[in-house]
Amino acid sequence: MGRQRSPSRHQPARRHPRNIHAIVNHYHHVARFDDPRVPGGIRPDLYIGPPRQLGGPLLEVMLEVHTNGSLIIFHAMEARPKMLALFD
Repeated sequence: MGRQRSPSRHQPARRHPRNIHAIVNHYHHVARFDDPRVPGGIRPDLYIGPPRQLGGPLLEVMLEVHTNGSLIIFHAMEARPKMLALFD
């Protein structure tokens, strides 16, 4: 039997509704949060926002904001305690 993926894994992170919801309705935003993923690249922004499902865990989403206005989401997951501690 081959490896099975959850349906959410089939949709690219950038287009997943839960990630867009967390960004648009974010509680916390840190511009240029971390070092670029590649030398000379763009420093990513961090967003902490709510899930689409009421009562679900907060999400952390990291993305690059390019000069042409495009966004590239490369990291999205349930918010980890170390990320939430940044805002205490």
